[in-house]
Amino acid sequence: MGSESASRLVGPAHARLRLTIEARGGQLERVRLLPAEGAEAEEAGTGLAAEVGDRLVADPGGAGRGFPDWPLAPPRTPFQGRLRATLQALHPGQTVSYRDLATTLGSAPRAVAMAARANPFPLIVPCHRVVAVDGPGGYAGASEGPLAAFKAWLLEEEAARGVD
Repeated sequence: MGSESASRLVGPAHARLRLTIEARGGQLERVRLLPAEGAEAEEAGTGLAAEVGDRLVADPGGAGRGFPDWPLAPPRTPFQGRLRATLQALHPGQTVSYRDLATTLGSAPRAVAMAARANPFPLIVPCHRVVAVDGPGGYAGASEGPLAAFKAWLLEEEAARGVD
């Protein structure tokens, strides 16, 4: 099995992002969310990358149906593995503060924020559900702009559907 990729636009007009999916050997390697620049063309892709792209565009936070158990590249560190497992246990509409997550993981809020920022699978490993004590906090290293607006939109969409 070779490399597969897809590039799609996701989110509402005020928080539109470019979603890129990379897969290799039947395993997801990376999902990226970046600000969309104008009216860029989408690349539907093939195989696993196309399947993931279709699902993430249809239901970005997985609030409607959740996601299949897609094969993800292993975490780079044991801490990132614990964070990944904890985030994947959160239900759509459920949030946790950086502080509380740090307590759960025996770490510091800054370490949680840095590991969440380095999450190679945003949306699939729902780091958007980690919030600051006093508000939504940042997303993918951005505290404002399209990434932060996308996080706020995701949280609103999930809250409107309720916790599973």
